[in-house]
Amino acid sequence: DEDRFQPPRPPQLVVLGNAPDKENDEPVPEGESAKALLGRDGNGYPIIMMSTRYAWAWEYVGDALKQTDLKVSDRDREVGIFYLKVPNRYELGAREAQLKLSHTTNGIQVAVLNEKGTALVEKTPGLAILERIYDELD
Repeated sequence: DEDRFQPPRPPQLVVLGNAPDKENDEPVPEGESAKALLGRDGNGYPIIMMSTRYAWAWEYVGDALKQTDLKVSDRDREVGIFYLKVPNRYELGAREAQLKLSHTTNGIQVAVLNEKGTALVEKTPGLAILERIYDELD
C-alpha cells in the first residue's frame, strides 16, 4: 500500500477581507460593505476586486448599478454578466458593454467587456465605468 500513488493536496487559497467561512455559510450582516477595491489587472486594465462570495458580489454590483446612469438591459447570473446601456459621457464609442464578474483566487473580479464580450474595453472608458460603480459600492 505504501507504493500507491497519492495525489498532492492543492495549496490553501488565501481569502482577502472578512469573507464568511464556507462551512458556516453565514449571511453578511445588514449594512456591511462589499469590501471592494478599484485597481488594475496585470496588463493595466481597470478592475474591481471584491473579497466576498460570488452571490454577495452579484447582489452588491446589481444594487450599485441601480444607483448609476448605466442601465442594465439584461443579466445572466449563471455566467456573471450584466448587459449595459452606456451613456455617451463615458466616451465608450459603442452604446453597449458587458460587466463581467469572474471567480479568481483572490476573490471576485469585475471587468468591463465590449458589447460582444470578446475583449476588455479601452482603459479610459473602462475606468470611468468602474469608478462610477465603485462609488456606489462603498
